[in-house]
Amino acid sequence: MNHDTTADSASTLGALLEDAKRTSDAAPIGAAFVRYTDTEGRFQHGPLAKLVRNHDTTALDLYLLFRAVATKAPYDVARDARIWARALGHFTDDGKPNTQMISRAWRRLEGLGLINRERRGRLAHIFARHESGTKGEDAYVPPDGAANGFYIALPFAYWTATEPMHTKLQLPGKAVLLILLSRLQHEFTITAEQLHTWYGISPETAHKGLAELDKQGVLSCWVETKADPRSPTGSTYHRNYKFKAPYDRLRRPEITDLSQVPTE
Repeated sequence: MNHDTTADSASTLGALLEDAKRTSDAAPIGAAFVRYTDTEGRFQHGPLAKLVRNHDTTALDLYLLFRAVATKAPYDVARDARIWARALGHFTDDGKPNTQMISRAWRRLEGLGLINRERRGRLAHIFARHESGTKGEDAYVPPDGAANGFYIALPFAYWTATEPMHTKLQLPGKAVLLILLSRLQHEFTITAEQLHTWYGISPETAHKGLAELDKQGVLSCWVETKADPRSPTGSTYHRNYKFKAPYDRLRRPEITDLSQVPTE
């Protein structure tokens, strides 16, 4: 492959995001992707938990990029599989874009109810479905805040920074990042056990994800110790976290009452 005349992953990603012509610098993804309320009012783990259990980093990466570039009704994208593969850095041993990896990932996302696929000539035409994976063939309606569901605002810098997080983070870090962004808080205290109970990822994955985000500079972490007469040691401690730029902006000015946001 002649790298002087062939676009690389970073430039391909940049072109996809530029062509999306979003008016903001973040991709909105409904919070139902990590946790949603079923028809009986019960909280359920979202499709993210299944992707994590299946160790399916490829499908998660592909889904997040698709959601970033599908901007207008009917929220669909038709691109050659080689473009998706090159953007995400998936190549075969001989240096060609790994289109089979992309096709298989689309199939798994379709099985989770997150997309529909149609074949139009040589291109796979991908249509968004509800982030919970539960709304069948209903036309996709994007989240827009309190009026139509809370959402994760994933900054374009996740893909376009000099050291982009989509390549630096492993699956645990990516999963925990999406979960924490869905909670609409700049500063928070959360445990691995809570992440397990509320969002369906294992405590081990949660621990790894929080550590990754701290190490890669997405979060800052500090420990607060308090006197506790009921503790055998006489004190307890809590790990506090705070988002760093560019993940520290809510980007949801229409939401003024955070008590509306389901956090437990």
